[in-house]
Amino acid sequence: MGDAVFLANYRIVDHSSSNNKFRQTVVGGIGIKLPTGSYHYEEGSEKEVDNPNFQAGTGSTDFLLNGSYSLRYGKFAVSTGVAYKMNTTNKEDYHFGAMPGVNVHVSFILQCLMKIISTFSRVSNPEQHRDYL
Repeated sequence: MGDAVFLANYRIVDHSSSNNKFRQTVVGGIGIKLPTGSYHYEEGSEKEVDNPNFQAGTGSTDFLLNGSYSLRYGKFAVSTGVAYKMNTTNKEDYHFGAMPGVNVHVSFILQCLMKIISTFSRVSNPEQHRDYL
């Protein structure tokens, strides 16, 4: 079992136009990751996994921030999101790098022969800063 993550999101804006053609939403959130997964790393040990990123947990308490904006017009929608994970140093003095991320999602709903088909395209740019001991 890995680390436990708790997130709380709040819808800051949820606005629809009077004719319901436009809808925009802004959401923000915070979270915490607790070190409930196992983590033990000894460099060069034959008994342990030789890469700290392959552990079930990180051994650190980490903090998360996220936000998103979405705009819908009829059957067309676009949304953007940002996220940031601030990692702390674990008891073995290993510090996983911070993890910022950005994504854009575009979708369109088609209705055909009594079926609804949702097409979408997504671009993501997750990144991880350098880990250090």
